Amino acid sequence: MQTKIALLAAMLVLLSGTVLWAQSHDDPSRLAAMLEPMLEKCDWKVRNLTGGPKGVMLLHQAKMRRILGELKAGQLVDSKEIHEIMKEHSS
Repeated sequence: MQTKIALLAAMLVLLSGTVLWAQSHDDPSRLAAMLEPMLEKCDWKVRNLTGGPKGVMLLHQAKMRRILGELKAGQLVDSKEIHEIMKEHSS
């Protein structure tokens, strides 16, 4: 009986630690601060590219602006979209 209680307590501690880590890890202000320099670099690329690559970069820029606006407004943003933006930006 005592081992069940100890096991339950340990699981609750791990779960609460995981939840707290996830909340601090996906802090909207931190994510917005990470995206702003990426958006500035994207703006520079849009100004200097021509043709098809510029069109692709314009779409990427619009998506970044939308996500950044949602983060700054305190709205929830799907983490998949953020990871997708960062993946697109790194390429």
